[in-house]
Amino acid sequence: MRSKITIAFISIVVVALLLSVTGSAKKGVGIKWMTETEMVTENAQHCIEYGTYNPWDEDVYVYLSVSGDLTEVITSEHSEPVFVPAETSSSEALPVKICFTVSKVYQDDCWLGPFLCEQMCQQDEVTYEGEIVAMEAPEGGGGTGSATALGVSVPLKLRVRCGPFDRDWTLLYVIVIIIVLILIGLFYRKKKRK
Repeated sequence: MRSKITIAFISIVVVALLLSVTGSAKKGVGIKWMTETEMVTENAQHCIEYGTYNPWDEDVYVYLSVSGDLTEVITSEHSEPVFVPAETSSSEALPVKICFTVSKVYQDDCWLGPFLCEQMCQQDEVTYEGEIVAMEAPEGGGGTGSATALGVSVPLKLRVRCGPFDRDWTLLYVIVIIIVLILIGLFYRKKKRK
């Protein structure tokens, strides 16, 4: 008899726990992606589109952010919040885009400070690895309040392309022309005084 009461009590507790877990609202998203590696150019903007879905029972506004080593090479990032209604399946995933600017990675050979530079691209290719993280935007997708991570991310490796370029002599030509014009002006001014 006592064991039947114990089993009945445990069963009631388990059922109550299950009902409270299944009855509570859940919030989150999933991400669909087509790439894990992107070739990018330094000092240039790059955009990647992902898909986001929401099989849970609360609506969310979602945007994307970078994490890991990607934060070392990305100077700015932007992702417009996207409204993802509850019970959106992965086959109905909504597009969400992240755009970012990659910083200068490769060393230039410059003669006059930041002028008269060339880039030979003799270094090994530089790569950065990190993650794209789904973030929940404040209610309504506006700018008030603080965003929170939704606990889902996808891996991303950035291979930074080196773009070789020759030394641009234009600045030197301009300086030489200005000096010559100044010297000619001084010469004529001196000649006029005589």
